[in-house]
Amino acid sequence: YGSGIAQKDLDHKTMDKVLNWLNSSLYNYSTQFNSTTNITVTLKENAENPIFLYTNLQATHNPMVFPDEYKLYLPDDLGTKGLRSENVVNRFDNSLYYIDVQIGRLIEFLKKNNELNNTIIILSSDHGHDLYGLHGTTGHGYSVYDEEIRVPLMFYFPDMDPKIYNEPVSTIDVLPTVLDIMKLPPQKEFIGAPIKKQERLIFYLQNHKYGIGMLKNNKKTIIDLNRGLAEVYDLEKDPDELKNLVLKKNYDKEILELLMWHYCQINYF
Repeated sequence: YGSGIAQKDLDHKTMDKVLNWLNSSLYNYSTQFNSTTNITVTLKENAENPIFLYTNLQATHNPMVFPDEYKLYLPDDLGTKGLRSENVVNRFDNSLYYIDVQIGRLIEFLKKNNELNNTIIILSSDHGHDLYGLHGTTGHGYSVYDEEIRVPLMFYFPDMDPKIYNEPVSTIDVLPTVLDIMKLPPQKEFIGAPIKKQERLIFYLQNHKYGIGMLKNNKKTIIDLNRGLAEVYDLEKDPDELKNLVLKKNYDKEILELLMWHYCQINYF
């Protein structure tokens, strides 16, 4: 569905290809998976080389397309105005359920073939989505407000006890964290570091909107570089980022720190 560079395949078809690739790479086995195929297979020659798999599932991305049997929450018709529809949350939740099922197929495959205890799994997203139009837009790519930049981040390490890390972290630290846990050396090209409490986090809007942001001491500083406008929010008292503190107090220090980071990045790269 879709056209041009926005053309996508349905996620259950993507997962079919994932399971076929895993089956072939791990076991040299020729069973062809589809959405109704039993995922229990007879193992053959187990490959000695490790594998790396990256999978991008798209159903939660506009226009949120999925088979009708995954419609748990109704009504979910986006209508002619699409993202402005009052049913968009139902549509998003249905598409998320559809993706959950596909990830479940992958985990079940690993589990039934005794590979789950030999596999690291990382689950995250490239961006969030403003479902409620809190800041005058819906979708993503418009701002560095939390609804667009806060994403899920889950690690599965088979020999580690589960725990929740409550400090804000950056996805740029994901790969250095994995290497650190596996006791492998970091690469000099990495900008990130193993996950720990950071003094500050930086955000960058990578398109023509040209916005940057910084989280430090629970204060969120945002600069619109196109219009030369600044915003500061206290996320503890104002998690929806609706009360711009710049209008009441001087935050030149935070604004200058963020601008300095930005110009240092430009000089470096």
